[in-house]
Amino acid sequence: MNKVILLGTVSREPEIIEINENAKVAKLSVVTQERFKNKDTDKYENRPTFVEVDAWNGLATFVQNNFGKGKAIIVEGKLFNDNYEDKETGKKVYRMRVRADKINFVPRDSQNASNGDVPSDNSPAANDDIPF
Repeated sequence: MNKVILLGTVSREPEIIEINENAKVAKLSVVTQERFKNKDTDKYENRPTFVEVDAWNGLATFVQNNFGKGKAIIVEGKLFNDNYEDKETGKKVYRMRVRADKINFVPRDSQNASNGDVPSDNSPAANDDIPF
């Protein structure tokens, strides 16, 4: 199974590329935050991960009309390998991207919950004794 679900923020303005009159792609970067407790400082911190996403045709139009830098977003899709030749070195560069199948707005309650607040004492992130 190849399925990815991202909840994050658009980290730069999407690039819209018109392939021809029947096809276009929106290339966007989504940043997600992983919350963890720093063992040295005993404080909670966020670790960002930037993920490159391609949205084709109707989804590209949806992105173009509704999402810009800083907008919260949910992306469902598949991982795929992409490669290109580096113009300076001539070497092939490989990277992992997400091809979007669905893109949605983040409900307001989820935006507030993911704003980086310190977890409450009863949340799993606050409990260091999770048995897995």
